[in-house]
Amino acid sequence: TVASFVALLNTSRVLEDLHTLRKFGATSGGMYGFGVSRPALSDADLQARQWVALQMKAAGLSTQIDGLGSVYGSAGLENVPALLLGSHSDTQPEGGWLDGALGVAYALEAARVLQEGGASDFAAWSVIDWQ
Repeated sequence: TVASFVALLNTSRVLEDLHTLRKFGATSGGMYGFGVSRPALSDADLQARQWVALQMKAAGLSTQIDGLGSVYGSAGLENVPALLLGSHSDTQPEGGWLDGALGVAYALEAARVLQEGGASDFAAWSVIDWQ
């Protein structure tokens, strides 16, 4: 049931992911001191995307990075429609630490929950951190 999957959701793990992503390009700027400068294809952005790819692999996703730096991960059944979740992890200069990263972190957590809940027996899903 849906409730059994929701019970697997680990918000502490999501927060840990968000704090780790923030370290890639963290600044002390912004109104609340949680700024991030991770412009597309910068060193911080590429390092963050490598970290995201490792997390996808750890969550059981088949992972690849395309020529533009977008990170894709997929799991579950093949040749069936897949649920696609994700966002971007790059930011505007002095962007908010949750800008894009929140969508990537929760998409990654959804993938973990689906894997841990055994959804690969009846579903397919993909996570993307697009450029």
